[in-house]
Amino acid sequence: MDRQVGFLAQGLASVVCVLNPATVILGGEIAGLGQAVVDPLRRALGALVPRPPRHLIASSLGGDAVALGAVQMALQDADTRLLASPAA
Repeated sequence: MDRQVGFLAQGLASVVCVLNPATVILGGEIAGLGQAVVDPLRRALGALVPRPPRHLIASSLGGDAVALGAVQMALQDADTRLLASPAA
């Protein structure tokens, strides 16, 4: 798994250097691995970037994050369309 963590750290390093986020949240299937990936990733990322994020955490939504986000967006759209004021 060290090799995969290294690849992930290299990809995240680019984003971290450009955006300088205070927090990076890992989602999807990677988040399901929890601390087994977070701790090695934190070390690898710290070695690659001058200012690593203060927080590197795994999302509690796990593999359902994308589906839950899609449902949330659909509900918001339906709410806007159904409850919007009619055009004057």
